[in-house]
Amino acid sequence: MAAFDLIAFDLDGTVFGIPFKQEIAQRVYRAFQAAHDRGITIAVATGRPVAMLGDQLKSAPWLDWGITVNGAQIVDMQGDQPSLCRPIDKQLALKLMRELGDKVSWSTFINDTPYVEEKKVLHMAEMGLGAFSDPGVTSAAADASDTDTGEGKSVMERFGFNPIEAFASRSDMNIVPSIYKLVEELPKTSKVQKFGCAFDSAEDTDAAFSELTRVHKDLDIAILNATELEITGVGVNKGSALELLCWKLGIDPARAVAFGDSGNDISLTGRSNHFVAMGNADGFIKERADEITATVQEDGVAAWIEKNLLN
Repeated sequence: MAAFDLIAFDLDGTVFGIPFKQEIAQRVYRAFQAAHDRGITIAVATGRPVAMLGDQLKSAPWLDWGITVNGAQIVDMQGDQPSLCRPIDKQLALKLMRELGDKVSWSTFINDTPYVEEKKVLHMAEMGLGAFSDPGVTSAAADASDTDTGEGKSVMERFGFNPIEAFASRSDMNIVPSIYKLVEELPKTSKVQKFGCAFDSAEDTDAAFSELTRVHKDLDIAILNATELEITGVGVNKGSALELLCWKLGIDPARAVAFGDSGNDISLTGRSNHFVAMGNADGFIKERADEITATVQEDGVAAWIEKNLLN
């Protein structure tokens, strides 16, 4: 009998070695299939919505559940049961954006649909994040127009290509001028699931994290990377969603194992479940892990499953 009844795994940096490609290595794919064949439930635990999981994963016959948007959504990936959504209050979201003002740029997930501000796309281009980690991304913008940034230099002058056009050609996210205006005009039935906010420096990010966690006990805030925070409703995170899923399925959380590598996986640590950090994980994640496996490039998730569940 296997020691675990459920496997939960993060995507970027855990099974997606190159995030914008949205591909799981064949060794990892086969390990999930083999574990599933032995009766183990498989769940993805990601900050992405279902729409951004990639075709390979969405069509995988072994993927049972999706803990998506940092735990704001729990989805039956085989379509037999309704999903659970834990949104952020609209007025609280607007208040938060007013508090942080113009010093940040925003992205959000509403009704499982991703949106990003033009300003944040420029931030991602400057930092080499997301689609801009692809060296070939500029080729999609060869004929892009010369749009002014409002900072005295055009986009083309700053980057040598148009990041807005390049991002639009490589991303599933919808680009909008203002996330605040988008949220402000939402109908009452719309559900705001998560925010991402980007800062100019790691120092600004750390300062904002400290202040927001002190002031906002009504939000769950995670450090995604050196210059970006992810924000969900209070108590809404991957860890609490995993516990809810275990409760729903009648699985003891102690018989769940989760894999992760970065800040929004921190909620998967310090709970009843077993947590395995990737070899490429952030240092503070490794410190809180029950175990450390090989890196994503070395198929660390598959290596652990093969050793512990398939032998």
